Amino acid sequence: MPLLQFGQTLKGGLGRYVIKKRIQDTVWFTENQCKETVVIKGHLTPHIRPLLDEVQDPAEPPIIMLKHLDDYLLNSSIKKRLHQKELKYVARIGHNRFSEVQLGDLGGCYSVDSGIARGGTPVGAAVWSRPEVIMETPWNPATDIRSFGAVLRSLIYGGNFSLFRPLAVPYGHEEYNLEVLKQQSTYRYFGPFPAKYEEIASPKTITAILYLMHKIPQSETTPFSRTTKRELDWRDRPTAQGPLKDGWFQDR
Repeated sequence: MPLLQFGQTLKGGLGRYVIKKRIQDTVWFTENQCKETVVIKGHLTPHIRPLLDEVQDPAEPPIIMLKHLDDYLLNSSIKKRLHQKELKYVARIGHNRFSEVQLGDLGGCYSVDSGIARGGTPVGAAVWSRPEVIMETPWNPATDIRSFGAVLRSLIYGGNFSLFRPLAVPYGHEEYNLEVLKQQSTYRYFGPFPAKYEEIASPKTITAILYLMHKIPQSETTPFSRTTKRELDWRDRPTAQGPLKDGWFQDR
């Protein structure tokens, strides 16, 4: 049964909202007291930082209040490296020395059917991002698996380590994203791009891929031993449920 029903009235801190149409399992169109259409979203998890309030005065710029969390996981891993049980727990969203772990926000999230995703618009910080996003090819939720792995790897090493952080240029440099792409998606760690990338990438992007692969001689590469061609194509990546069933997560 859906969480909410057509015609149901919801009482908020600023007014009342009547359910008019369900868009997705946890997304609905509602009508407020001014007869305006308002989108509401619900979630069934305690692991997303809740919205506490919204500033009414001043009205611009839009300002929201979120629950305070004491620290960021990456900062915590710099202060003290996470041990294996903590890693497994926070990877599943949980706690050990952390009393509570929540996602900070979903400000960079977009629908898979949006023009942002279909058009390959870059979102998020490049160092945690995915090759297909930096190269502006279409992407979907499967690309987040790669980002999840990048964050988890940094937490495993601790000390603000990032495998793909460029050494040649600083953050904000006009070639920063290009340097990240060289680090994360060429021969260096994951081997060459699969030929089937031509199915989703533009000729311009394919040319850029060939250029990047040429920039790093194969003699300078150190690919991961378990890497296959599937790691570079988001269409082949597992869903979140797949990795969570791995023995690493099960063995606590």
